[in-house]
Amino acid sequence: QPTVALGGGEGRGGPAILLWPLPVAAPERLLGAPNGEMVTHLWRLWAVWRAGAVYGAQTEMILWPVGAEVTIVDPLHLPIFGLGLGLGGPALGAHLILWAGLTVAGLASLALARVTGASPAGQGLALALGVSCPGLLGVVSHGMTESLGAGWVVAQLAALLWHLEAPSWRRGLTFVVLLSATAHAGPYNALWAAILDLAVALSRPRALHRRGPDDV
Repeated sequence: QPTVALGGGEGRGGPAILLWPLPVAAPERLLGAPNGEMVTHLWRLWAVWRAGAVYGAQTEMILWPVGAEVTIVDPLHLPIFGLGLGLGGPALGAHLILWAGLTVAGLASLALARVTGASPAGQGLALALGVSCPGLLGVVSHGMTESLGAGWVVAQLAALLWHLEAPSWRRGLTFVVLLSATAHAGPYNALWAAILDLAVALSRPRALHRRGPDDV
């Protein structure tokens, strides 16, 4: 059974450095705070994966002999966990989710910077800030894996703006896929995405109305 190694939320580099000592402890020790929820979330992911389910499963491993329904709110992370489970065990599965969350956040921030016209320096800054977001690094302490889906909120927002820039079925499909991924990364992420997308939808008509006839 994985033991718990206490890890801080401050970082000074990419995901490997930000989550140190994860690179050397990944297969055997679970990075997190002893009083956090990482162990609970890890067990739920393992139980649902073991049952071959997606959103939840009935198991007798708790509350025996009656059993209980075990659910997860971030099924998007399930295949990532399964990959780590197969390669090195449940601790590695949980750590891959951490790595994936930071990576997606960085790339999504870069995409948003590009679509909004940021300079190369601004794009680099966005990438660095996305990868080192304190709210995501804090997951190492509190262990709520669904919080790692925040990067998908940014990704779907970038895709929406990209589609509105020059509407096409390909760009629209990209937005829909990323929006679905956001929702499957956790209900909080779906709510944040809805708020941001609604703001974009409400502001776009006014922006178009302010354009002159020569700008259309």
